[in-house]
Amino acid sequence: MIFTPSFIDFSTEYHFLNLQNKFLSYDERSIGMVEEIQLRGGKGIFTEVKKEDFCITYKTLDINNVDHYKDIYFYKEFITSNIETLAIITINQITSRIKKDFLHNELERKSYITLTIQNIKNLDIQISNAIYLSKDINILLSGQLELVLDYLYENNLSENLFKFDEKIQLKMNKNDILAFFILLRQKGIIKYPYNAELGKLIDNHFLYYDKTTDDYKEIQHSNKLLSEYGNGSKSISKSITRLKDFFTKGNFFHLK
Repeated sequence: MIFTPSFIDFSTEYHFLNLQNKFLSYDERSIGMVEEIQLRGGKGIFTEVKKEDFCITYKTLDINNVDHYKDIYFYKEFITSNIETLAIITINQITSRIKKDFLHNELERKSYITLTIQNIKNLDIQISNAIYLSKDINILLSGQLELVLDYLYENNLSENLFKFDEKIQLKMNKNDILAFFILLRQKGIIKYPYNAELGKLIDNHFLYYDKTTDDYKEIQHSNKLLSEYGNGSKSISKSITRLKDFFTKGNFFHLK
């Protein structure tokens, strides 16, 4: 619909204002006005970000070349629908770049991925601190950026650093281990704001204890479980209770 914005369009107030004015340039009611402003060297109709919703009248042609007009709201329709596709569009762009430029060069591919991860993190910081964006938009954008990071960390994109027998064996079930790291993060003891990063660290370094088979197993896809615990779709209340009992029973803090 009309055009597709990118994460960059939300990264600064300047970029977001340009996005609003670009949207306005598709308004059939103000095309002449936009052209006149541009001829005078102006950027668009708005000179500062408009936080209230506004609409344009957008013209389309059907197969019989008949004009059809529709009102489209910036925040309610255009922004919301396009944010929902930002992650998949960005992932496709990254994948295409890797296949085109770095498919047969592992060193350059890893360098590109590392740089891309850092750029995504920087964007997230900029957007999360953007006072010109509403809280709802911030949340939606953060979720999309997290999906891109999940993809980058899962598809290489940072390989396992340790073999199975080199990983730390924790005699805890998988859910309790994840709950433990969630608590460490919430209390500020560790600083891993992104589930993709924390999940990769857990997958790479730890094994969980499977009581039914009496052996240790690899933890996989921790990032997805961390996200499910974070959004409330899965509960960790039982794990929290077990951890509380584990760390407070007996003489756990007594050093021999």
